[in-house]
Amino acid sequence: KAYVEANVSYLESALRERVPEVVVLRPQATYLVLLDCRLLSLSSDELRAFLIKRARLLLSHGAQFDPTGDFGQYQRLNCACARTVLTEAVWRLESAVEALKDERAALRRRVARPGGIQAWYEDSSG
Repeated sequence: KAYVEANVSYLESALRERVPEVVVLRPQATYLVLLDCRLLSLSSDELRAFLIKRARLLLSHGAQFDPTGDFGQYQRLNCACARTVLTEAVWRLESAVEALKDERAALRRRVARPGGIQAWYEDSSG
């Protein structure tokens, strides 16, 4: 139990420092942590695809646990694992979120340049 609690504390600290867009919701008497990913501004389907394809993480999608669909931006992560596994998960998530932020910044720069969205559309459509 102490090992899992230390993992939860590590995850909270690491994400707060390195991926503040993902907030840890501390579990009550369980090893399953809920990650609040709403600050990533991705739809439920986009978030799931992002985590699988970009971060290479297969987490439990929050929508599975709520038939109303209100938890689509939440993911469940198992902290009852080796610290090295958790550290790797944090690194993958951090790398993927940084790449997402870079892509969004590049898009904002393209849209803001002379010609705006029309120039961006023409460039991207080939």
